[in-house]
Amino acid sequence: MRSDAAAAKSLLSDRTKEEREIKSDKRRLNASFYMVCSALFGAISVLGLFFGFFMRGSVGALIAGGEPILRGSYLGVIVEVIRGSIALPKPSGYTLSEQLPVFLYFAIYALAAGVLLSLVLSVLTFLKAGSARFFCTLNGFLTLFLYGTLCVAGVLLGSIRQELYSWRQVDLPSLTAALLAFGVFAAMAIAHRGARGAVNALLLLINASSVCAFIFPHTPLLDDLNGIAVGGTGMAKRILMGFFILVTVANLVLSVLRLERPRAQAMDIFRFGVQLVAALGLAAAYLAEGSVADFFTAQPLASVFLLLSPLCALLTAAFAFTFRRREEKDAPAEERPAAPLPEQTEALAEQPQK
Repeated sequence: MRSDAAAAKSLLSDRTKEEREIKSDKRRLNASFYMVCSALFGAISVLGLFFGFFMRGSVGALIAGGEPILRGSYLGVIVEVIRGSIALPKPSGYTLSEQLPVFLYFAIYALAAGVLLSLVLSVLTFLKAGSARFFCTLNGFLTLFLYGTLCVAGVLLGSIRQELYSWRQVDLPSLTAALLAFGVFAAMAIAHRGARGAVNALLLLINASSVCAFIFPHTPLLDDLNGIAVGGTGMAKRILMGFFILVTVANLVLSVLRLERPRAQAMDIFRFGVQLVAALGLAAAYLAEGSVADFFTAQPLASVFLLLSPLCALLTAAFAFTFRRREEKDAPAEERPAAPLPEQTEALAEQPQK
């Protein structure tokens, strides 16, 4: 009987050791995966400075008010700004067309600092394997927000200055870097969370398209946005527009932060439901003014992105929530833990009580 108990204990010990080795190997594999992803984020941050040499860039020209510097590359813009060739723009009013060049000017300094920080985070990911996921995720946030913000601000300013630029002249270097960072982030989410990660990446992509409603030129929405701070539109419309912008930006940030989160589908339904209500309220404000023709026909795509983006995100979140609940309901019957072996039970029963 004692020999059987010893054999059972040995079996338990071997299994525990094997499980520890599997967990250790999995931890090393995860750390290696995040090291590679963090290195990719660092490479995207650096390469983004040079994309302007190979594709059309406009942010440098929007700041300087002239031809793109060094063919529109961010490296050239950073050099020109630091050495003083591009002076700090002095706004003469409070409209977005006056304030955005100042924002872009300081965003160039943020980009220069952000690229250096991205490289530091890439190195820290390799040096601190235990915190590889944290440093990698932080590196991804930094790269995506830096280039994504530059892209949106550049297109918005170009759309307001219709005589010089249009939405077709989007700043391709920042857009390319932001899309590459999003691609790495999506791969991380799918590798770490499977189908749920894919849904989170899709929600972020759909939510980001809501911004397109505000950056299409020749729309009443863009004109009102440009003059929102100077009372160029009614108070009710300004409140509704401000509320929609606040909800959309908050959802964008949350969508990025939640890319690798496993659950909280109910929160997704709530936040995209609020965004849809805000979008419907803003559209209703334009309809109430009798500007239905201007709002829906001047640039139909703007209305599509304004209304359909939060609706699609809400339906996607609701579908994911329903599927998850059904999966959890069916899981206990299929994934019930296996009963312990008889010799394991006997060995545990014979162990002295402490």
